[in-house]
Amino acid sequence: MDEQPLENQLLTQDSSSHYLTEETGEEKDDAKHWARERGKLIMCIIVCNGTTSESAFQMVCECSGQHRSHAKKGTVQVAKAKRKQTTFTKKTRCPFKLQFKKNAAKRWFLDKVVCGSHNHHIPESLLSHSYAGRLTEEE
Repeated sequence: MDEQPLENQLLTQDSSSHYLTEETGEEKDDAKHWARERGKLIMCIIVCNGTTSESAFQMVCECSGQHRSHAKKGTVQVAKAKRKQTTFTKKTRCPFKLQFKKNAAKRWFLDKVVCGSHNHHIPESLLSHSYAGRLTEEE
């Protein structure tokens, strides 16, 4: 998969320095929580991208990847009526990516910021955002 953003796409200011730290976490969930909280400070929602192993995992912007159709494979999707499209996808193939690894002391740390830029506008507030508005276990 190509790590570079598509041509003619907007790239926001590089936020790599915001994530640079020497902190380590005892558990994988501690590292994930740290990354999500750091992202929220600059209005960026960070999620785990599913690429995990015993010693490494990656976290990406929620806008990374591309839209996938929910239609069954091998079927042709036919519109029932001609309508103007009113729904949109959040997926913009955002190149933002953080890589975490486990060190020799079995602690999780941020190995590197693969890409610190986004190819979409960063919102000014997460007030009505679907991910940020979720209830926590305590709530």
